[in-house]
Amino acid sequence: MILANIYPIKNQKYYKEERVVMLLAHLISHYNPAYFNEDQFIILDNGIYENAQVSTDIRDLIAMADNCGIPVDELVIPDKFFDTDETIRLFESNLEAIRENSDRYSFMFVAHHNNFNDFVRIMEYINKYKDDKSLNITVGIPKKALFSRECDEAIEIYKKCPYPIHFLGVADNTPLKDLSKVQDLVRSCDTSQIVTMIKNNTENVDILSWVRKKEDTPIDLENDFIDESRIEKCIYEEFDKSIIRNFLGILD
Repeated sequence: MILANIYPIKNQKYYKEERVVMLLAHLISHYNPAYFNEDQFIILDNGIYENAQVSTDIRDLIAMADNCGIPVDELVIPDKFFDTDETIRLFESNLEAIRENSDRYSFMFVAHHNNFNDFVRIMEYINKYKDDKSLNITVGIPKKALFSRECDEAIEIYKKCPYPIHFLGVADNTPLKDLSKVQDLVRSCDTSQIVTMIKNNTENVDILSWVRKKEDTPIDLENDFIDESRIEKCIYEEFDKSIIRNFLGILD
């Protein structure tokens, strides 16, 4: 697993250090292409988690990716929280465009659900497309999953998934170190854990053990500016270079 660290727009120069990058479609005009390159794997989210889904038509996201000046690799398919059937409907309504563009982009199907049985059902649904060579699919496991994404039952589902898996965010009350349980099964995980920790603590703490609490103030990606000396101390000084930096996805 590689972590895709998320930074506020005003700190976006740190994206240049990331191996995997998660960008938000509703902020696409704020990103500076100078901080991104073709050696990175760049994902364009659809903005649903921020209540800013730009469109339910994947062609609109494709147009953004085509014209933003950033070498985007993957697009998150329009979806709906906690709704398996509507997420499947949105996938099928965009299927033609996905097929037409799968030679240029991969497309992330998010496994939304309302309970664990729905999660099993939606994973079984998307797995049926595994032999369709006209599709380039990955699977996203939502941050708002209604179960622990690191539990044994979920791990058995991941083992049966024929596609790369991405964790969308780090769940509240989950420390980064818990991701080690699935690090060999999950390709990548995006998170604003580092900048959120800095915003809510006057001193840097053990980022691998730190968890977000309900009273913590969330990051405002469009307006916040995080002390860059603390970002650099957190990234470059406080982690064992041979193990933790690799786990965090930081380039040497």
